[in-house]
Amino acid sequence: IINHVVPLALHNQIKDATRHFFSLPTEVQSELLQADPFSPLSHTIRFKPYPYMNTKLLPCILREPFLNFREKVGSLAHGIAKEILACLQINADLLSDTRIRRQTMTINYYPCFPDRKFNYGIRPHPDFGSITLSMQDEILTNGMYKRIEHRVLTNRYIPRISIACFYAPTKDDDIGPLGKFVSKRTPLMYKAIQLGDALNHGFNRPLNKKSNLLYSAIN
Repeated sequence: IINHVVPLALHNQIKDATRHFFSLPTEVQSELLQADPFSPLSHTIRFKPYPYMNTKLLPCILREPFLNFREKVGSLAHGIAKEILACLQINADLLSDTRIRRQTMTINYYPCFPDRKFNYGIRPHPDFGSITLSMQDEILTNGMYKRIEHRVLTNRYIPRISIACFYAPTKDDDIGPLGKFVSKRTPLMYKAIQLGDALNHGFNRPLNKKSNLLYSAIN
């Protein structure tokens, strides 16, 4: 995406803050660890900017750049969602508020690892979210759109940083194929599921390509 609303200076600021945070002693980083994947800050140092979240939970070095980044990327996400809905000829009022109202920011730091034999990074997987063509998008369009599978490999010589922003329904929202994508020619492929159930299903299993679609698929 070019000509977006996130300034280069803010990109650099958030990357510098991330490097600084991951250079801190392990015991300092561990103060943020929580086992519950739905908590505002979890064991992956995942920032979920819910309206009720106390931003003081964020470390000082991350707070300002991440809040600024959230605001800018949030505007970009709404614009992308609007264009996607227009391409699908779906009324923006039907999905825009629901499908991207849950925001999650995940800081990923991958130390360099010279031995390629054990250089795994993250397994191939699709994301949970509405902006990437992931599980929900394939379900909503009844298989018309295919989710994107990807993975991460660590670098042999330098650390890698990624800051992923996810925009999705809340865990209490239901996800199912939209009526306009179901017909005699394209019969129903997926049942409606609650996002929270799908997330629990995914979090309790190793990352893989198929399990979450199979969870929703109609036999």
